[in-house]
Amino acid sequence: AKVLKSLKQVCCFEVFLDQIKESDISSLIEVFSIISLSEIEAVDFLHKAPYALSNKKFVLSLIRLVGQKARIVDLRDVSCGKDFR
Repeated sequence: AKVLKSLKQVCCFEVFLDQIKESDISSLIEVFSIISLSEIEAVDFLHKAPYALSNKKFVLSLIRLVGQKARIVDLRDVSCGKDFR
């Protein structure tokens, strides 16, 4: 992150939601709870799979933890309903 910052590039953390397993959830929550203190400047949430997310509340919690560092939230082809409004 420090090298990218010295090169004036954004240090971005990409989360591919369709690749997250149930066992990854607690680790991601732990990482994202301290992300505001880190050198990471942006977080992108991407879901490209043709199937719907299985745990929408978990995804919403992750986005809220990241807060203003959330740069891209791409939930293409996902019917989220009122959970994401």
